[in-house]
Formats: sequence, C-alpha cells, structure tokens
Amino acid sequence: MRGDRVHTDRGIADQCVSGGVKAVSVHAHQRVGETFAGLGKMTQASKRFTYPLVGVHADRFYTTRYALIGDAAVGMHPVTAHGFNLGLSGQDLLASEILKALSQGYDYWDTGILKRYQQQHMLSTRPLYHGTNTVVSLFTNDSFPATLLRKAVLRISNNLPPIKWAITQKLMTKNHLKTTLPSFLSRD
Repeated sequence: MRGDRVHTDRGIADQCVSGGVKAVSVHAHQRVGETFAGLGKMTQASKRFTYPLVGVHADRFYTTRYALIGDAAVGMHPVTAHGFNLGLSGQDLLASEILKALSQGYDYWDTGILKRYQQQHMLSTRPLYHGTNTVVSLFTNDSFPATLLRKAVLRISNNLPPIKWAITQKLMTKNHLKTTLPSFLSRD
C-alpha cells in the first residue's frame, strides 16, 4: 500500500557513515552544541550501520480479511516516539471491533468491522502523523525564517492554555477520539 513518506537528509547520513565516529561526533556537536560536549569523547564500539528514518502512513488499513496494525499501518518518524503508542492504539481498536463483532455473531474478518477499525484509526493517526512530519521539518530547517517560526510556535503553544491542552490531549489520548474535545463539548 502506497503512503506518505518522510526522510532524513541522506547527505548528512552518508557523511556520518563514511566519516566514521569523528564525523558523527562533529555533526552531533554542531546540532546539539555544548550540551553534547559534556558527554565526553565518542568511541566506536562496533561496525556502523545505517537505518533510514522514514515515516509511512498507509492509504488503507484493511483489505478483504486482512488488517494492518503497528508499523505496517503507520510508521512514525522516531523523533516523537509515538509509533509504539499508535501501534498499541491500533491493536486496541481492532481488538475492540473484533470482540464487538463476535459478541453480535459476526465473523471477525467482516468487512464492516475492518472498515470501522480503519475509520477510527485514520481519524486518530493522520493528524499526529502529519503534525509530527511538520514538526520534524520545522526543527530540522536552520534557515532564518524557520528559526523565527520555530520560536514563535514554541512560545504560543507553551503560553496559550487551549493550544497546550489540545496538544497534550492528542499526545496522551487513552480513549482514542473520546478525549479529543473538552468534556463540555463531547456528545457522550
């Protein structure tokens, strides 16, 4: 299934791999500054490997008798560490739909069940996936306009309680879509 993709800068990755631990250390020091220097000298403990930091969001989460969950459905960029949470959320949604179907006498692979799973999981994952990609783009761009925008976004999101609340709720959702609105706006 084709999906959206996000990639890291391949040129920097290639420089770090070909240049060895010194290149990684120099690049990390440039990105993190003096904070990194306090950690001490880096030494290479084993062979170097590359792993592409790629995010993927499938266009569909199901087909006849099959469903995608975890990284097969949504492979998040690791910067926010939400891939694991989305994997758990997806399996919980699918398991809930399956249990509901079985209790009502339906086959667990019924297309309607898988479609409901997809609808709920898409609503839950797309904003976080695209939001994460936007954050990654903003925080990996060192241009002057991006730096100004980054500072403004951080200041606004930290000092406006409704925005801070909305971000926190989206990142900490335990009941999927039920906690995305303040309780006085919920229809439950």
